Amino acid sequence: MSNVLLKKEIIDKYNKMGQEKFNRFLVAYCLNILINIREGNNKVMLPHIELLNYYDKFLAAYRSENKEQYLEIAYSFRKIAHKIYRISLKKKITEKNLKFLNIV
Repeated sequence: MSNVLLKKEIIDKYNKMGQEKFNRFLVAYCLNILINIREGNNKVMLPHIELLNYYDKFLAAYRSENKEQYLEIAYSFRKIAHKIYRISLKKKITEKNLKFLNIV
């Protein structure tokens, strides 16, 4: 899927759900991936890394197009990425990563 289609799909979902429900959706999505990884069913990118990649993409889109909504979505991705990272550390699914907050 191209970045433009993915960005449009995420923006549509964000507009339809609102920020709070979108954040809860991201948490549920990432927790499902973590469960699959823990059970050995899923060999994909760790969800907190994936969310940081989306954060980078939306931050770059905000800088180029200057739409405030892109910045809000980027902050949501970063916030949830840190939350999922802390859960991953607690469950010993991942190692410490310098991209994330370790002292909270």
